[in-house]
Amino acid sequence: MAHLFSARWVWLAVALCLLIAPFAGTANPHPPASDGIDLAQKSRAVDTLFASYDSPYTPGCVVGVMHQGRFIHAKGYGMANLEHAIALTPRTRIRLDSMSKQFTAAAMILLSEQGKVSLDDDIRKYLHELPDYGDVITIRHLLAHRSGLPEYDQIGVQYEDWAEYYKDYEEFFRKDPWVHREVFFTQQTYLKRIASVSKLKFTPGSKFEYNNPGYFLMSQIVERASGQTLAQFAQENIFRPLGMADTLFYDRVLEPLRDNADGYLALPDGRFLVFNTNLNIVGEGGVITTLYDFLLWDENFYANRLGNPDSQLMKLMRKPGIKEGDIGYGEPAYGLSVRREGGLVVEVHGGAYVGFKTIARRYPEKHFSVAVLCNRYDADDLRDLSRRVAELYLQDP
Repeated sequence: MAHLFSARWVWLAVALCLLIAPFAGTANPHPPASDGIDLAQKSRAVDTLFASYDSPYTPGCVVGVMHQGRFIHAKGYGMANLEHAIALTPRTRIRLDSMSKQFTAAAMILLSEQGKVSLDDDIRKYLHELPDYGDVITIRHLLAHRSGLPEYDQIGVQYEDWAEYYKDYEEFFRKDPWVHREVFFTQQTYLKRIASVSKLKFTPGSKFEYNNPGYFLMSQIVERASGQTLAQFAQENIFRPLGMADTLFYDRVLEPLRDNADGYLALPDGRFLVFNTNLNIVGEGGVITTLYDFLLWDENFYANRLGNPDSQLMKLMRKPGIKEGDIGYGEPAYGLSVRREGGLVVEVHGGAYVGFKTIARRYPEKHFSVAVLCNRYDADDLRDLSRRVAELYLQDP
């Protein structure tokens, strides 16, 4: 990413401040060019990147480019619902998958600031079902993916748990280990299966290993320590204070939501399966949001409006060290991965589950972010695609 943020970027920032109102009142604002920076041209370049998704016959993606609290590109490509021919827009609700972990982390940190938990508490203080591992796992270990807890492959999730109608596609599903098999079991079953493994993979705190069940366990800790479900706690302490009216932890998935995208799975013959989930489990995933609402969350990283006046929320979420490199993720912070690309700090996290695939990357030194939210599991590598979108804006024309 050579020549990032040349002098032309300064002119771009000036142009944005003067010419783009927040949310702009349109899905894809195009201010006039300034000193060779043509935002309309850059939006057309984004359109080209997502041209293969821009069809009335396929699911697709919603793409947002954000700078200094405003959209400089916000557009849907493809359909939110194929059956009823409903297009994707920046106001479509989309499942975030593992991008939800940053909201779970924020809820846990806010709960600790309320004095209801300590991040250094033994998790068995709240989760009596768990066995005595011989080593203490703290909430902080869960947040940083350093718990040593089992992952999906250790907790006995079997193909027989699937609904009968998915067995018609057995051979196709078996080819993809990331089409998870826990789609249909309950919170109680999930907790029992985690508790059934009595031996940790490693001593808590000794190393990093990405872990989904740990973030589910935090949802249970929030519930038991606060008396509210994670969905209720987040609504009261995160989403409502930020004005995120179309965002929630979707823990009642059989209850329909307006403007909610279906997820889809592409079969080898070109057909699409509706591939949603009836899983009410949240914490490791489960947040439903819109591109417009996500901007409100993204902005909170620059001027925190949550918790106490002296809240350390955003500092804690970014706390772990930064890793160098241009491919893949750095070691996750609390619900985020913090790393460097082209000399710039990047805060990034993605998600992939059932019929959805998502990613957002934030360049805090430049107050610039890209979010790509897709309702098709076969979407391209979003790490690469989102970075290519960022490069369109951050490099010289």
